[in-house]
Amino acid sequence: MSNTVTLDPYYGPENVVVEPAISRINVTEGTTLGPIQCFATCNPECKYNWKHKWTKIFKPVPKEYISYQDRNLTIQRINRNQTGKYRCRVDHPEANRHNKTDVSVDVQYSPKIKSIWFSNKSEIYRSGTSNTNYFNEDVYSKMTLRIESNPDPRIMFNSSLLTIHRSDKGNGYTDYISKLPSLKCEDSGNVTIRAVNGIGNGDTRTVNLQIYCKPRNATAKSRQIGTK
Repeated sequence: MSNTVTLDPYYGPENVVVEPAISRINVTEGTTLGPIQCFATCNPECKYNWKHKWTKIFKPVPKEYISYQDRNLTIQRINRNQTGKYRCRVDHPEANRHNKTDVSVDVQYSPKIKSIWFSNKSEIYRSGTSNTNYFNEDVYSKMTLRIESNPDPRIMFNSSLLTIHRSDKGNGYTDYISKLPSLKCEDSGNVTIRAVNGIGNGDTRTVNLQIYCKPRNATAKSRQIGTK
């Protein structure tokens, strides 16, 4: 009588994929990311592990965002600090093997004008609570807008005096720089600045420019006052 041997070979993890089957996801801040489901071919059943990389290293995703045998990733009310790369790592429980796949998540949000300041070669004028800025006539200045926005905003002015000349990116913000022409006292008044990027209502700020006039040459015309 012969003995029957049943073979149950180990294999995997293979064919690691996520659903939806895209490598980059844009999501609006405050909404829900996912669920993103991770699948792999394994025998026996593999172990799943989600990690998040925002700066330089991958860190475990908090358990509150993981469900269904650690396969599913769901983040409610996602915020901009949760932007980054999410990795589903699949480990074989017996063999010393693993596989992985990554999804890039870009959390987008409406523009916010954080600060406005004016400067020339010798001075910096920051807009205070009054939003009024004082300048001498014929002085060349530049205006800097510090804006937090993702994606980049479109900036609109109600004055032809202002146009964006360049932008400098910082940590979570961008400085937009506009060089002003030589201002005249008749340029005094309110300037409205609006930043939009298609998400939410954007942001609007109004600043008041007050230019001190230089003395004007007065021409006196003589006239005779006669009697009738």
